[in-house]
Amino acid sequence: MKLSDFLAKKPDKAPATKKDKGGNAKKGPSILEGLSADMVQRALMSLDRAALVIVGSTWGAAMVMVAIALYTVSLAKDASADLDMALAAEPSLPRLEQTSMEFEDTNKIVERLKKRYEGIVYETGKNGELLIKATNADSFSTWMASLSYLDTVAPDVRWSLAAMCIGAECQENHLMAATILGRRISYKPAE
Repeated sequence: MKLSDFLAKKPDKAPATKKDKGGNAKKGPSILEGLSADMVQRALMSLDRAALVIVGSTWGAAMVMVAIALYTVSLAKDASADLDMALAAEPSLPRLEQTSMEFEDTNKIVERLKKRYEGIVYETGKNGELLIKATNADSFSTWMASLSYLDTVAPDVRWSLAAMCIGAECQENHLMAATILGRRISYKPAE
């Protein structure tokens, strides 16, 4: 039965009017009488089954989307809490700064090396580099010891080997030569 047929159908008999205790007639049927089981059943029968499938699947899809959205919000909340925990656990480290060595500092180191290791040629380059050279093969162990000693001379200086040659590779009259760059290290407190 279609909805239009249902609405067009006239009742078989007129509803009986009920009278109250005083004998006065009551007004038409109440709302609760209109929502009787028979009325609801006839309304559901009149709806098209395809419409019910479409409405039901739409509501089902909406519920699935809401469940996925709630799950995503829950994951985002957990990830945010994990990030906060990781940031709180990470220590704040001091900042390391490297600066070029000043000419006077390099000259002080050269003077110390000259007193300790004689027979080796020490020079300070124009860019602050330290040149350590030896002219004979007998000085090899002294030359190597002077290179090793640099690490202990100034603990706040980081040394790096820019160039090194031994034997025929060397230019000029030196059998051994090393060019070493020094960078002063300082620590800044953590922010």
